[in-house]
Amino acid sequence: MKKLGIIAVAALSLGLTLSVQSATKPATAQAKTKVTVVWQKKMTQKAYQIDESKAAHGYAYTGKLAKKVFKLSNYPNTTFYAKGHEALKVNGKTRVYYYIQSASNKKKVGWVWRGYLTTPSMSGSTLMKTIANGTDLQPASSLLKQPASFYTKYAATLKKNFNLTGKLTNNTNDQIRVYVAKSQLKTYATKAMSVWNAALGQKVFVTGTATKHDLILSTQAASDWMG
Repeated sequence: MKKLGIIAVAALSLGLTLSVQSATKPATAQAKTKVTVVWQKKMTQKAYQIDESKAAHGYAYTGKLAKKVFKLSNYPNTTFYAKGHEALKVNGKTRVYYYIQSASNKKKVGWVWRGYLTTPSMSGSTLMKTIANGTDLQPASSLLKQPASFYTKYAATLKKNFNLTGKLTNNTNDQIRVYVAKSQLKTYATKAMSVWNAALGQKVFVTGTATKHDLILSTQAASDWMG
């Protein structure tokens, strides 16, 4: 007897694509850069971490981007709290910056473009509880909204619990083309893709072909099932 291996969890990797903001990088202060404060407000304190996939060359600044105070990529696992935000017009272009402070070092503060920030990733213990309390076809939405570092860090756990093989990040234009080689599996595959597309709020999974696909739906012996 064979059992269908879940394909849909590959959508976890698209959390990386769906949850990111515009790839346009903010202008940073240079010698002749004109910086104007459009507005500045307090905000409800919220926890963030640095988005490693976007902030490799980013910095935190003093007011009006006058001076760099620390490089963001040096603090990939640090929790920061945002306490205020402001809109700056830099050479005619407006960007929103958050004033952040390290949870572990109160002196580590600065203004950071909000595109470099992401919500803290799920812990390993929370991940296991979430997997245990969910199902393959209806996972918790929180699993789809993690930063890039989460999927890299827990790739082995995700593969084992969702019966994945290969890479977690195969996609074409933010979509995954699924090829179903065996006709008897097509009904199940269609249902799985429909459920995941609904959960993601857009059409991520589409039907692929034998020559053009990002994912192949296959079966495995029940004795090899790891779920």
